[in-house]
Amino acid sequence: MNTSIEPIEQKYDELHEQFLEAFQGRSDFQISNFVIGAHKSPERQFAQCMVELQAKYFSIKRADINRRRLKHEIENSACPFDVEEKEVDLQQLEIALTGALREFDTLYQIYQQLPKFKNQELQEAERTYWLDRIAEQAQRDIEATGAVGTGNAEALRQVGLIDGYSERFLQSVQEHPGLVEKAKDDLLQIQTQ
Repeated sequence: MNTSIEPIEQKYDELHEQFLEAFQGRSDFQISNFVIGAHKSPERQFAQCMVELQAKYFSIKRADINRRRLKHEIENSACPFDVEEKEVDLQQLEIALTGALREFDTLYQIYQQLPKFKNQELQEAERTYWLDRIAEQAQRDIEATGAVGTGNAEALRQVGLIDGYSERFLQSVQEHPGLVEKAKDDLLQIQTQ
């Protein structure tokens, strides 16, 4: 059996530009709709965008340092196998860096369109965000299974909407499937005794 990688090398020469042209870990659509847009409140969208931009920025900075380090090691290595291996690492890094730069640009465009918030404003919006989110998840549980799941019932307890997992609470929610959908105001009235 022939184990030469020459045919693969020839194909790579053809594919390299396409790797650079096509690669992006997460698509613009995915970032917009499932990373930032997954959050309903503008405060949460802004906060998520800041987390993503910060992580991507430092990832890009580290990749740039690694790229420069690899180039330095290639120039100063005496072993041809080390050089060859570092060249492969450099090729792979260049593709990954290209995708990361694309993601950063997408996140930055989203950032420019979002309203800006200070930390105090973000903190003030948290209670409403979490009450609405937990209520929505509990409503989805009811629609899917006819009952609030254990995890969402625990979350409702943690934010003070229920005192515990009483039969009265679970029965009330199951008998009134639209109850959770009306969110926190209706849920606050179903306190357990």
